[in-house]
Formats: sequence, structure tokens, C-alpha cells
Amino acid sequence: PDRTVFDVLFLLLTTLLFLFFTMVSRGNLLGRKRGVLFLAIYAAYVLLSLRIESLGTASGPLALSEALRHLL
Repeated sequence: PDRTVFDVLFLLLTTLLFLFFTMVSRGNLLGRKRGVLFLAIYAAYVLLSLRIESLGTASGPLALSEALRHLL
């Protein structure tokens, strides 16, 4: 359940960011810079997910803070 909370929150924040960028952009395209930004966000998500999985015992906000500390 704690892992699901992390996934849902990350997905929600990324979706809101995506919607914001598409509403303020000209036309239907996001552009190269924003595309790279979303690829970087996805890479960060994958790295954090793998790090949380490797920690195993930590859960919830503690798992996220531990993962960020070990990642940096």
C-alpha cells in the first residue's frame, strides 16, 4: 500500500504538470525542452522506484526520504 501511494502521488503530480504545460503551450506540441524535462522526470521516477524496492523495509514518506538520501 505504501508503494502504491508513492506511485499514485508521482503520477498525479506528473499529470498535473503535463496538463499545465499543454494548456500554456502554443499549439498541441510540448516542444523539445519540455519533452526532455518529462524524460528526466521519468528517469527520476524509475531510479526512485528501484531505490525504494532495494530498501525494502522502509515505507511511506520514510521510504521516499531514504531513497532520496541514498540516491544523492
